[in-house]
Amino acid sequence: MCAMRKVVLVKDPGEKEIRVNYAKDGRKSEFSVLIIAVGDNKYRLKLAIHHTASNTSGRAVVKGIVKDCARVDVEGLVKVAKSLEHVESYLEIKLLLVGEEAQGFAEPGLEIESNEVSVGHSVTIGRIRDEEILCLQSRGIEEERAKGMLIHGFLREELELLSPENKVTILSKLGNTGKSANNRDHPYFRDDPY
Repeated sequence: MCAMRKVVLVKDPGEKEIRVNYAKDGRKSEFSVLIIAVGDNKYRLKLAIHHTASNTSGRAVVKGIVKDCARVDVEGLVKVAKSLEHVESYLEIKLLLVGEEAQGFAEPGLEIESNEVSVGHSVTIGRIRDEEILCLQSRGIEEERAKGMLIHGFLREELELLSPENKVTILSKLGNTGKSANNRDHPYFRDDPY
């Protein structure tokens, strides 16, 4: 896989379609899609990954923070054409629901027409558990900061790859407008564990 991974930020409600084609022999890539869903908005992502050449390798990670009354639907498809060899592809979808009314749905799919391939997918959708918050509170951490730490941990890998402007966008979407991306006091971006 490639050392540098691209991150696509989905910040606006509505439908977004992403297509990735592996049409050149030997193409390898890794990328992430980060969805920040807030308010009473609906977000729909259609992700299609098509392998039409041999000796290709791809990994896609979709991560979403779903807050308030927002809803996120992710439809992912990994397709491998006929007569290909040595194709590796993996689609991973992870949605973190923050709040009782947040909703997340995922529908991954595989269409494999070749035998010499290694292709798969996984989906995880969950909420921040009360036990996780209580554990941090028992160590003197306030509830909002505890939630922020858990969200930061969930997004950590992708945050490291984003530009400062996109970090500010995420701060804004998560409810802290006007703060800089380097604000150590923001509960979603603290580096210190306590």
